[in-house]
Amino acid sequence: MFARRGITLKDFGRYQRAGVRMGVGTDTYPHNMLDELRLIAYLARTQAGDPRTMNSTDLFNAATIGGAKALGRDDIGRLAVGCRADLVLVDMTHPMMRPTHDPLRSLIYSAGDRAIRTVFVDGAKVVGDGRVLTMDYPAAAAALHEAQARVKANVPRLDWDHRTAEAIS
Repeated sequence: MFARRGITLKDFGRYQRAGVRMGVGTDTYPHNMLDELRLIAYLARTQAGDPRTMNSTDLFNAATIGGAKALGRDDIGRLAVGCRADLVLVDMTHPMMRPTHDPLRSLIYSAGDRAIRTVFVDGAKVVGDGRVLTMDYPAAAAALHEAQARVKANVPRLDWDHRTAEAIS
């Protein structure tokens, strides 16, 4: 599905029950899997006209095991010997994770990335105490902002009709 363009699946749950392998991933900015999962859950239920067409576990499995299968990978998507060690540690005491009746549901629908404290990718710690450790995020965001301004300023020179980026998009 490509929700920003109004493209969605009619019934995620029905496809899954019919044996269609479902995978979930992110390919547009911002890359926030939890936001994607929440959006899919909302859209799948409204498109199907059935709030029980799928559950949080189905959705999580599509994002983990299903995503790995869609990529033809057996070394990701699950915690097992021989698999890459990608882990996300969630603060279960975060107020948005309460009550803890169904932690997966709370993570997808309420807490989102606010409750994520630590992330390991292939065994390496990349997020600690909720902060990215592998780069200077504020500096990178500032550099991106400056680069975008330079590119946008150059668009009229490159366009056949000398339109601005805003006019084109």
